[in-house]
Amino acid sequence: MDLSHYGAPNFVIEELVPPKLLENHGSHRCLQLLDHRIITLAQFNKDYLSAHFGEEIKVIINNYKWGGERKLSGLRPFDCQIGSSLSQHKFGRALDCQYKRGVNGEKIPADVVRDVINQDPESWLNAGLTTIENGEFAPTWVHQDIRATGLDHIFIVEP
Repeated sequence: MDLSHYGAPNFVIEELVPPKLLENHGSHRCLQLLDHRIITLAQFNKDYLSAHFGEEIKVIINNYKWGGERKLSGLRPFDCQIGSSLSQHKFGRALDCQYKRGVNGEKIPADVVRDVINQDPESWLNAGLTTIENGEFAPTWVHQDIRATGLDHIFIVEP
């Protein structure tokens, strides 16, 4: 299912929802489990980073639809053992992203993306991002979530 209607024309539901949940409940029910702000944040990642780097950037969340191994980088079921019992992933409010340059497929290191976010936090806050994970705990991905923090800056979480 294409997510254009939800403000993310470059994403499909499989990128945000694990295969078993999608198989058991269907696209429409799974969409109800996602906070729609996380869908638009995924698109913001692509748009902002593509503009920043001056070339198309591929945002990788779940990639199982195309034969990849990532299945739990968006929404996670409550019985999932990855992360904490109250992980923002389990409430449909978090993404673990990896990035590649569109032209040559070169990976963009997670620390580089965190630096980009930290150079312009206001734009990312306006897009809904409230929290990223400390790179020591997320060395190859950028955890982003939209939890309520009440802060005027991006919160750096250390699980």
